Amino acid sequence: MLYDWQELNAVYIVEYKSPEDGLSIDDYYKTIGYACLYKGFGETVDEVPAEELTVSIFRERCPRELLKALKKAGLKVEQRFPGIYYIEGNVLFATQIVVTGQLSPKAHSGLRILSRNAREEDIRTFIGKAALLTAPGDRDNVEAVLQVSISANEKVYDEVRRDFAMCDALRALMKEEIEEERNKSRESGMAEGRAEGRAEGRAEGRAEGRENAILASIQNLMDSMKWTAEQAMDALKLPVDDRAKYVAKL
Repeated sequence: MLYDWQELNAVYIVEYKSPEDGLSIDDYYKTIGYACLYKGFGETVDEVPAEELTVSIFRERCPRELLKALKKAGLKVEQRFPGIYYIEGNVLFATQIVVTGQLSPKAHSGLRILSRNAREEDIRTFIGKAALLTAPGDRDNVEAVLQVSISANEKVYDEVRRDFAMCDALRALMKEEIEEERNKSRESGMAEGRAEGRAEGRAEGRAEGRENAILASIQNLMDSMKWTAEQAMDALKLPVDDRAKYVAKL
């Protein structure tokens, strides 16, 4: 199971706090405010019913001061599962605070990978289950989770990528981001090439523009996905014979 609430017909407002960030009562109300804005900006009246909107706030450590403040404000805080605190009472939307450091490894491996110290076993489980999802909305959620998890756990993902099957699965899950980089490379290369071609009056300008754009896409994938240059070029489907010149410029 990827998320506890995945099979529900609902809209989720998710706030993720990094381990270094605090989580105060003001942060709680700001997140509720985002949910209010999302509901209020629908194209038709009550396009997003309040009962179908869920707010989830993630943090690695338990925000004890926030939970105290919520109780003091008259709200009920109930931990129904390890690490998942439901906020009930006078609330506008269904709300949970998820403490990733307290989650059950078996039941919530997908949520545990949002921790700064994610376990390789949890990451592999998440990737394996996520690869089975086909709905566009689910794949978008997976990509967002992976972006956060990769940035917080670079070394663990380096190990995961050594497994070719996992690497292929990870590449498939991040397909949209990779495709976006390809499109950027293609469009930037064409624009820069036309400009340089006009200025210099020769084909070399267009070729150089395209190479610079591809080089930028390789670097972006290396930075965002923490891939090696070879993995980034595999994702961009660059011809093997052309790769040496890009590696030399990185």
